[in-house]
Amino acid sequence: IRQFTIEGKVDGKWKEIARGSSIGQKRILQFDEVEVESVRLIIKKFERKPRVKSFSAYIMSENQ
Repeated sequence: IRQFTIEGKVDGKWKEIARGSSIGQKRILQFDEVEVESVRLIIKKFERKPRVKSFSAYIMSENQ
């Protein structure tokens, strides 16, 4: 994956909350905290057909 965005559903509408330029094994992306109903990964560019095994979002405390 060479380009992607992460969107969150806020008040019933999808909003971009993060973007990146590459994903490898166990990619970790940090972004500002936002309250969402759900999240989705949008793959915009890739070299080979992507196979996403899992996708997760977590709340991290400021101390971590």
